[in-house]
Amino acid sequence: MSCSSDADCVVVETACCDHCNGGKVEAYNTAFAAKHKPTGCEATVCTQMACGAATASCDGGTCKVTIATMP
Repeated sequence: MSCSSDADCVVVETACCDHCNGGKVEAYNTAFAAKHKPTGCEATVCTQMACGAATASCDGGTCKVTIATMP
């Protein structure tokens, strides 16, 4: 989705498990983020692994996600 600043973008976990535990994370314009959140995840069991934090930014008019490396 289009953006003009980092504040326009937000990280969205798009699967039932987070990006550290077999899921996927993407960046979307805040106005459209809610429709990309998963539903029906109540019975999903996820691993409990750690990984770098995901941050959203605006790059050339497009929201992108960056995952930090673990120290």
